[in-house]
Amino acid sequence: MIATEGEKTEIIYFQCFQGNPYRQNITVKLLPTRKGDSAPKRVLKRLQKYAKQARLKPDDELWLIIDVPEWPLADLQTVYQACQQEGYFLGASNPSFELWLLLHQRNPRTPPTEGQCEAELTRLLKKPYDKSNYDPRLLLPHVDDAISHARRLHTDSTEPWPQQVGTHVYCLVAKLTAS
Repeated sequence: MIATEGEKTEIIYFQCFQGNPYRQNITVKLLPTRKGDSAPKRVLKRLQKYAKQARLKPDDELWLIIDVPEWPLADLQTVYQACQQEGYFLGASNPSFELWLLLHQRNPRTPPTEGQCEAELTRLLKKPYDKSNYDPRLLLPHVDDAISHARRLHTDSTEPWPQQVGTHVYCLVAKLTAS
């Protein structure tokens, strides 16, 4: 189960893994934000509610996919601690999920702001980037590049979320694509 901060961007990307073409033994379920209710604590509450209602198996994984910069440090710490206590996984991005999308190329730029990431995606996709309407199939052939680039940016394995430009989304995608 993947609970996302975003209403559309992350959902569009992770829908490509439903009916997983990489690993048939994995089922991907998505729990998107609705009506802008995207604060990390709210994403966590949705995932906790799902976990209480679902019949989880021991090998099920529950993931929170959030962005870092716009949220108070105390909120991020609370969410991280809850994830640690409840066995959830946190895939955070700094500055935004768009950085993860940008890493799907041979030599990506890694802009420090969401706006710069979106401008770079416009260049990469050769049309104006739209969070709610883009084709992730153009990016997926380079998913291994994205994982490698994100690993390289993840220089401190003890950090709960990227303190600098980086994304931990690769930890989830590496599991979804591992052979």
